Amino acid sequence: MSQRFFVSCQIGLEELLEQELHEVFPWLLDLDFRPQTSGFQLLEKAKGGIEIETEFHLGLQLNYFLKVASRILLRLEKRDRIQEFFQLERSLKAIGLKKHLGSKPFSIQVDCSQSRLGQEKKVQATVEKALESQGLIPTPEPSQKVLVRIHKDQLSVSLDTSGEHLHFRGYRKFQGIAPLRESLAAAALMLLRGDRSLGSLQHGELLDPMCGSGTLLLEAAQLYQPNFNRGYAFESWTQLPVLLQKYPRKKMNVAGLPFQRFIGLDHDPQVLELAKKNVSEDFPSMDWLVQDFFSFQRDPSLESELWVVSNPPYHERIKADFSMEDYVKKLQSLKPRRLALVLSEKQAAGFRKLWPGLSDISTDNGGLSIRIIFSSTDLQW
Repeated sequence: MSQRFFVSCQIGLEELLEQELHEVFPWLLDLDFRPQTSGFQLLEKAKGGIEIETEFHLGLQLNYFLKVASRILLRLEKRDRIQEFFQLERSLKAIGLKKHLGSKPFSIQVDCSQSRLGQEKKVQATVEKALESQGLIPTPEPSQKVLVRIHKDQLSVSLDTSGEHLHFRGYRKFQGIAPLRESLAAAALMLLRGDRSLGSLQHGELLDPMCGSGTLLLEAAQLYQPNFNRGYAFESWTQLPVLLQKYPRKKMNVAGLPFQRFIGLDHDPQVLELAKKNVSEDFPSMDWLVQDFFSFQRDPSLESELWVVSNPPYHERIKADFSMEDYVKKLQSLKPRRLALVLSEKQAAGFRKLWPGLSDISTDNGGLSIRIIFSSTDLQW
């Protein structure tokens, strides 16, 4: 039976999320533990996410595979006309939330806007009353959330399937100052890859010239692999199909970004030690070099393609001790095949004047506006 899911993402990444949905669906498993053939229907592309319809067991599996997404919500109820509190209470009683949660602790998140039921405290109380009548007692602490939203008198009730935000992968135990969010790193890497097949990169090298604690390279190594390094809210639900109770985690292996070499440069040996500590046996070999980017010289005899991905220090977060002119000049001297750069708005404005013609998208990282500038086709030198 098909159900609706809302897959959220950071504003600006909706197109990438749609692309990723199409890419990962063939990797999902059907109830017989074989590759699924059902697919999904895209219902609506909204600001900050995409609503889809697919089988229950497929929508939940997306938590394992999506890297640009923020979280995945299971839609339980959607009503167009909720203008009285008794209507709200009646709708909540009809949902049957207990069949998913059983006695699992959960919290409630209420959001009301442009609606007749505009009193959030009273809406919260009505929601709690309706759920308590079914033996469901909300508490403020659990990561399992029931989301109740009333916008323009339209009610939507959703169950968070993810728990902790999906950008928390579970592999990064150590990080430096102002780390890049993993979902943004994934977005930059997807833009970098562009139209190239995954198998075409086996002779390439991926360089992060200011790698810090290594988020971009670590994400590149795991980008197209399912993430079993953490738990998800849905895994403790009742009445899960056998597939999701006995998911073949150790057997799952998807063709990743098979770069021949991963190279991370940083002038700070302490932060590179953090990067090394994050590398487990699941990662390919990586070279972490204590070296300043501006003194880095690549062996000219190497025939492998050089791809560059970089998130240089933001002036707003960590003071950058270089000029954009020097940064661009050094990048161009390496003659990369492709590049993707996560820059602040100020940095991006300076970069575009010095190196016009590249593509970019706008989003944010921890509340700071940023731009990902990239070449999704091969650069010509």
